[in-house]
Amino acid sequence: MAKATHSGTCQACGSIQKLPNGYLSNHGYSVQWGFFAGICQGARRLPFEQSCDYIKTCIARAEESILRNEKAIQDTQSNTSTNSEYHKYVKEKGGGYRVWVDAEVKNGEIHFENEKIPSIRLGMYGDDYAIARSLDAKRITWLEKQISNLKEYIDWQKSRIKDWKEQPLIPVK
Repeated sequence: MAKATHSGTCQACGSIQKLPNGYLSNHGYSVQWGFFAGICQGARRLPFEQSCDYIKTCIARAEESILRNEKAIQDTQSNTSTNSEYHKYVKEKGGGYRVWVDAEVKNGEIHFENEKIPSIRLGMYGDDYAIARSLDAKRITWLEKQISNLKEYIDWQKSRIKDWKEQPLIPVK
């Protein structure tokens, strides 16, 4: 691999990265477990200074995500069972993350995977149906925030390509 002499801006995330062989280096990943996990979708593409073609794909993907999230909100709002989703925290070395898991409320407890949590411990009161609706409300709030973030991303990307013209690359010092 050739040593990078210039840097450029990622079309997908906007970060500045080196350009070995003229394309953006890998970025946006974790090596928490000793291997690459995740990578920005703009890696190994032309930098924004030379092209804005990939931004159209990024916008389309964000619009698809908005539609999926809106559908998930509709499905959640029409839920009439004691099934819902629980936002579970998964501990890992050096931190953790949250993931939505299928859950069922039975006898005031939230059952998911092989675990159960008394709803009262989460500040949720009422019958099983009311507790499931509380979980649904949290899910809807989370989905609405995702939609808001995606709309901001689309607006940002559209502003970047509005008056786009090729720019010089950034020399590496």
